[in-house]
Amino acid sequence: MGVAAREVLAPNTPESVNEYIEMKESKEMGDRNVIILESSPLKRHTGGETAEGNGERWLSKSLMEESGKKAQSTEWGDGIENKRRKLMKGVSRQATGTNIDKNSGGGNSYKYSKNGSGRKEQYIEESEDEDSDREYKARESLVDADKLTLQFFNKATEQELVMQTIATEHERQEIMKLRPFRNYNALEETIRKTKGLRVSVVTQYYDMVIGLAEIDNVIEKCSVVARRLKDVLENEGINTNEDSGKYEGLKAGVQLKQSETLNAEYSLKPFQLEGVAWLGSLYKAKASGILADEMGLGKTFQVISFLTGLKDQGISGPHLIICPTSTLDNWLLEIKKFSPSLKVRSYYGNQMERRRMGLKIEKYGADFDILLSTYNVATSNKTDRALLRRISFKTMILDEGHMVKNCTSVRYCYLQQIRAPFRLLLTGTPLQNNLQELVSLLAFVMPKIFDDCIGALQLAFKNKGGATKKDDSSGNVQLDEGSTVESSVPESLLPIEHKHILKAQKLLAPFVLRRRKSDVLKDLPAKTQQTIKVEMTEYQRSLYEKHINMYGFDKQKEEDVLALSPSSADGNEAKTSQSWTAKMMNLRKIANHPLLVRSHFDDSKLAKMASLILTEPDYKESIYEYVYQDMQLCSDFELDYYCRKYLSLAPYKLPTHLLYDSAKVVQLESILSTNIRDLNQKVLIFSQFTSMLDILETVLKSWNYLYVRLDGSTKTTERQQLIDSFNNSSSSDGISIFLLSTKAGGFGINLATANIVVIHDIDLNPHNDKQAEDRAHRVGQSKPVTVLKLIANSTVEQTILDLANSKLLLDKNVANY
Repeated sequence: MGVAAREVLAPNTPESVNEYIEMKESKEMGDRNVIILESSPLKRHTGGETAEGNGERWLSKSLMEESGKKAQSTEWGDGIENKRRKLMKGVSRQATGTNIDKNSGGGNSYKYSKNGSGRKEQYIEESEDEDSDREYKARESLVDADKLTLQFFNKATEQELVMQTIATEHERQEIMKLRPFRNYNALEETIRKTKGLRVSVVTQYYDMVIGLAEIDNVIEKCSVVARRLKDVLENEGINTNEDSGKYEGLKAGVQLKQSETLNAEYSLKPFQLEGVAWLGSLYKAKASGILADEMGLGKTFQVISFLTGLKDQGISGPHLIICPTSTLDNWLLEIKKFSPSLKVRSYYGNQMERRRMGLKIEKYGADFDILLSTYNVATSNKTDRALLRRISFKTMILDEGHMVKNCTSVRYCYLQQIRAPFRLLLTGTPLQNNLQELVSLLAFVMPKIFDDCIGALQLAFKNKGGATKKDDSSGNVQLDEGSTVESSVPESLLPIEHKHILKAQKLLAPFVLRRRKSDVLKDLPAKTQQTIKVEMTEYQRSLYEKHINMYGFDKQKEEDVLALSPSSADGNEAKTSQSWTAKMMNLRKIANHPLLVRSHFDDSKLAKMASLILTEPDYKESIYEYVYQDMQLCSDFELDYYCRKYLSLAPYKLPTHLLYDSAKVVQLESILSTNIRDLNQKVLIFSQFTSMLDILETVLKSWNYLYVRLDGSTKTTERQQLIDSFNNSSSSDGISIFLLSTKAGGFGINLATANIVVIHDIDLNPHNDKQAEDRAHRVGQSKPVTVLKLIANSTVEQTILDLANSKLLLDKNVANY
């Protein structure tokens, strides 16, 4: 049913409703939503499961609904079961599976217990001193939601049911026959008892009503800050939209100058000067925000200029900048290059080095303007976390700010505890997968506004919006390329996803600055994107079809598994079984290269190989069973590597031609031959799989190409050296190819000396691929950039591409901020 949280009132009798049961947590447990309650020994009557002990109970309503069981009837049980009481207070902090520091601040306390299945669950306590007026308004909102939901289902036209609900065509017709409904309880009960109808059709709409009301409340809160920001911007000579508060450029005659403290050798472009002015206005207005310029527009330079300007005004910090490990050295170099007057300290290195720095800071204070650290350092070690919490920073800046897009993640929780009145997220991709992530970003930069209602907002935006495919069975309507969301359309005729987009735009407009390269860099060379669909080789196709038949996959199953699987970048829990995810991964591997799975080495061959390798000095102390089991987990490419490394296994090595038995390898040979040997251009090749990079390394060596490689295992101290060696090398007689993993090589790296980008295998999160593309298409690029995406035709990759395009379309529709 998608219920994030509910407030449950459980009276002793129908007349008595004074007993308050405090909700501890609502958390998905497998396929059911569980409500944790703390109460007196009063026994709860439900049709779901109950768990008693230590004053805690849990109810499972969705489990009951999904299994078709009816609630046990008591004097008041039906009312409790039928009423969907939402948690209007929201949830202010969440983190699963990890102990949160006791002294984290924020007023929330945490504890752990065991649920019925033996898994650890975290309970989030609400503040005991609840505001009575707020509670009254919450109850009033619930009554309004009942009335609005009842009114809608009694009067909605079929078109409105299509636009506003998940009802199928059959369900829509039946609902219209069954009405009118006497009250909300009767509506739910009638739907529940009628064969072929889902009560989730009603509860989903109810969720939306509650959520949209909460969004309106938040928009009103944001408007107070937005008006304050608007006044500051007007005084600074910056225009804003009268209605939305969106930044609209400088007033006529206003000229901006960069700080004289900046290195005079480098000049900010006009749009960057405006960005610095906008950041300064945010700071003056005591607001926070998101600098969401497209990748390659110099967000780093703008931030350094902003901090330099603060120092010019006597605000020397300390400021905290947190970035991915791969961009740490780049930040240090850029600060030194652009603003030598800024004193920066790198809080990085081994544990002992960080310990010494921490002791020095505690003893002498912050003798720096900027403390630079990484996400891993700032969140993984208790000592490091404690140090960062003790420092009172003036500002906290998160590079690649979409790293906190999941408000339930441990990373989000720990970073939220750092004290900094001004918070700024830097991201070229503020919206990656869904609108819930956008809520998380806004809640991070403005916790006072969002934290007490983030649960309701997440619930409101849970429906996928923007670019879902049209599906007659669900009523979802596709937003076609180029379509716009018009606020003049009657609200009842707006699809749910359009409503969400309009609300998201209102939330974003004042606090997000986003410029696109096509708008501000008229002289930037063009970027051409081309999707190349390749036909798998004969063996590759037969192997793929063999696995398809073995797994029982079809197009719909692919979409279901992909929709529930986390992308390679996000931290959301996969809601599908590991088994299906592993099967999907194998299909993706085969589509890239057959050697990424094991098909040439059967178990009988491995048994012989495991015995033979024990004669090698490296394996003399090994146990046969363990070696055999390890071999079973290896791919053909890995096993062939051992066959070539150890003489005892030489008879089992694979024929060399199998290295090239991949449609993408064949296509890559043509791409490299044309662009490097004929045109002397440099090429970036991105893959999500380091095992694929291993194969490509072997292939490139056999073709006599010079290359460098960077992935997650590359040491931080070596990364900048690799980048410099590639950028400073001639394409004609030097290093012409850079192999990169999409995650490690896609963030904050300047590789503008290359102008050909090959996305060997696309990411489930298309914004990761866009990040990769813009390593080349950025300020400093002098040639047209060509991006080539390789797709194995008629495979799961086509499904991934379709889903990726839908996510990009959602971003496009929301991005009118």
